[in-house]
Amino acid sequence: MLDREHATKIAEKLKAEINEKRNRPHDLAVIKYNGKWIAAFGISHSSKKSEPHDHIPKSLKCSPHFCLELATCSKYLDDWVQLMREKGMIEN
Repeated sequence: MLDREHATKIAEKLKAEINEKRNRPHDLAVIKYNGKWIAAFGISHSSKKSEPHDHIPKSLKCSPHFCLELATCSKYLDDWVQLMREKGMIEN
């Protein structure tokens, strides 16, 4: 299960722009590549650190395992970009 800490690490690793929404229940992490919006996901403001962030794999168009690897430092931005190229989300 991905939690807020994982979500934050993934956002940092993918160099996401964080759009803070103080009056909303979550911030929006926007991932761009060459200036083009590729993906986005919410990061909860909840006081519960363990609140699930299981929406991230669907938002990033990758498996939960891949997301966990992003969060735990065995996958990197280049790996995700390559995956998005393979899926046709990013042009070569």
